[in-house]
Amino acid sequence: MTESPVVLFDISGVLIELGGMPDFIRWTGKTAEDIGSLWLESESVRSFERGFIDFETFHKCFVEEWNVEISYSELRSHFELWVQQAFPGTNELLSELGTKYELACLANTNCIQWPVVKSTIEIDRHFKNQFASHEIGKVKPDDEAFEYVLEELGVSPDQVVFLDDSNTNVAAALRLGINALQVKGTDSVREALSEIGII
Repeated sequence: MTESPVVLFDISGVLIELGGMPDFIRWTGKTAEDIGSLWLESESVRSFERGFIDFETFHKCFVEEWNVEISYSELRSHFELWVQQAFPGTNELLSELGTKYELACLANTNCIQWPVVKSTIEIDRHFKNQFASHEIGKVKPDDEAFEYVLEELGVSPDQVVFLDDSNTNVAAALRLGINALQVKGTDSVREALSEIGII
């Protein structure tokens, strides 16, 4: 790893708290762990988060694929309220890191939630390079999402430290030679970066 790596952040679950899981458990009857895994593999979710379909189409596909009974308005309200608040100290941590390293973000997101994310933390101030899945047409944990970011940043895998709350995404990044760490919340980020000598 270079002395001045790019620090690449996931957003939700790392810098911003998420809600909504109790609703998904109630709708599907599945565990939180199962929902997390299925979410990354879901064709309706993948299409929506790559920006390939609009929310109306997503609702129809989601209801059929996940075999749930939920109205368009309820699902949309759920998505709008899913993004909660920044973990304590988020902006301070990013400001600190930004004085030493180039910061970027790679987020699986969508047209409903991304504007809320951007208003929750100062995305534009902290991240010169923002890779929102619905804007780049690629989602984690696909190799092409990470390869696209590396190409756009003009760096090799070993020049990147990637932080994500999903073990699946971390494992995918590690396979490509990226220095990837599983974290949740800013305290966890600080601890992980401290252990590898970044802060």
